Amino acid sequence: MKAVLDTNVLVAAFRSRGGASFEVFRRLRVGEWTAIVSNHLLFEYEEVLKRNAAEMGLALADADELINAVSARAEEWTLPTDGSRSYPIQTTSRSSSWHTNRACD
Repeated sequence: MKAVLDTNVLVAAFRSRGGASFEVFRRLRVGEWTAIVSNHLLFEYEEVLKRNAAEMGLALADADELINAVSARAEEWTLPTDGSRSYPIQTTSRSSSWHTNRACD
């Protein structure tokens, strides 16, 4: 199954390990589901996680590692700029940063 993990669900997963948000995150983490993300969503994850890191008991480096883990297991999609409806991008992870490679131009 594929799922878009909204930022508030990601944050809620780290606030409580007993709720539905954590279950969604757990399924993504163990590979039962595949996350669908965009560059915009990854930047939003980073902004919100780092802003709330202390409250969630995370260091800023932990937030980076979490974003890397999500992007390493995700499929990335971008909005088309040419009106087409199919536009996959492959997401990969490298050390402490993430990047994307266009599948084709």
